Amino acid sequence: MTSKYYKVAKGTDFYDYTQRVFTKTLHYKSFSKEVSEMLGFKADGNIIYNRKALYVRRTALEKFTPESLKLYKAGGGDWMTPRVASKSLICAYETLREKYNMNYETLDLFSEYSINGGSILFDFDNSGFVYVEVKQILSELDSSIFIESNEIEFLERRLHIKKLDSKKEEAK
Repeated sequence: MTSKYYKVAKGTDFYDYTQRVFTKTLHYKSFSKEVSEMLGFKADGNIIYNRKALYVRRTALEKFTPESLKLYKAGGGDWMTPRVASKSLICAYETLREKYNMNYETLDLFSEYSINGGSILFDFDNSGFVYVEVKQILSELDSSIFIESNEIEFLERRLHIKKLDSKKEEAK
């Protein structure tokens, strides 16, 4: 299967959504820190980040906050989720997800536009475009949104991003 390449201009719903996904990645550490404070133990490795509901490892609850086990119900396997009666915990987690744009997922975006697999190069340097590699298109894409590009332009953009990232690392 050959990939197709597109760029999407600023001002479209697709572009705006991708920028929310990008913003989410920037705030991951802050989100994780606040969730850790809320739970009373380190969230990394102990929660599932890409779910709208809070899923916490049973073993983490038993080890770090056994008194809070009564606030949770089985969520599948080693995972637990807050009981409906734990409304304050549910609301606090939802508030944090909204604060840090954690409800935005690339998969949801691809699904909305009938794209099956691919990757996005975000517009973190305000170039005015996001670049999209599409593995499979399930229905025709709107050409007023998705401007055809090519693999060379996509790879040049990726290289540009890597160079900027390495300059940031060197500056640290």
